[in-house]
Amino acid sequence: MKGLSIALLALTMSSSALANISDISVALDNKNIAQAEVLFDNLTKQSRQSVDGQIAHARILMATKEYEDAYDALEVLAEAHQDNTSVQYYFGLSAMKMAQIASIFSKLGYAEDGLKALEKVIALDPKHENALDMLIGFHLAAPSIAGGDKDAALKYAHQLKALDEKSGYVQIARVHQGLEQPEESIKTLTEGIAKYPEHDALYFNRAIMYIGNSAWQEAHGDLAKTIELTEDEQRKAGAMYQLGKVAAESGSFLSEGEQMLTPLLTSEHYEYPNWVKFRLAQVYFHQNALDKAKAIVNDIDWGEDSNLKKRVKKFKKTLKANS
Repeated sequence: MKGLSIALLALTMSSSALANISDISVALDNKNIAQAEVLFDNLTKQSRQSVDGQIAHARILMATKEYEDAYDALEVLAEAHQDNTSVQYYFGLSAMKMAQIASIFSKLGYAEDGLKALEKVIALDPKHENALDMLIGFHLAAPSIAGGDKDAALKYAHQLKALDEKSGYVQIARVHQGLEQPEESIKTLTEGIAKYPEHDALYFNRAIMYIGNSAWQEAHGDLAKTIELTEDEQRKAGAMYQLGKVAAESGSFLSEGEQMLTPLLTSEHYEYPNWVKFRLAQVYFHQNALDKAKAIVNDIDWGEDSNLKKRVKKFKKTLKANS
């Protein structure tokens, strides 16, 4: 009986540790980094050193932008646990992040590591939707020299559709756009909307395609539908920004565009306030409110965003010419 009691106690302690690690994952998924750090610090030494504990620590490192430390830790873990899908997935994630921020001389190596790890995840678990999403994104964004392959992206998108049809429609449409097949992209999303008329992501992504084609009226309708349907505050904020962009670029829907953009200046759900200022300045220009346009455009901090810098400088010249 004593031996049984000890075994039960050990099992209970192990379950408790796993529950705490699970709580860390929930905190990180909710972007509550401070809570995740506190939870991790409160784990037992044994729990911190477990595979799940090391994954949790690496995720915290990534969340705090210590990407290289996360990559180094996960590289060792991935080598020791070749068949652990979670280890391979987060190693792939860290490698892909390093590929984005590393020097030109190191990018290809990190991209290769990330691709191999994510492909291993799918080999171990063909139903791993997050890995499929990552692979689709990689193959769409990466040049062929780094392993990018749009045909592979399309294959993975269809694989995802078999698991989650709604997400599959969105990803297949993205791939067609990447393959410079905009008509196929819109057709795919339209088919998805006919089947799932309450799924906000389908409308949002079709709106983005319409914006790319300067189909302002159609984009406006889909963005309004997205705002009506979505329960995701970040997607709602994104749709509000895009509707403001439609107004800014088209010169139409100006009052509505201003109404959408203004609250985003202070919203916690939209992380590009300087782009919001630029779109508002464009809207004010179309409304002939030149003083308001000048005031807000002069308040833009483009930081390291070269695209925004170029757009702002060009817009200032336009303002000057119309003053």
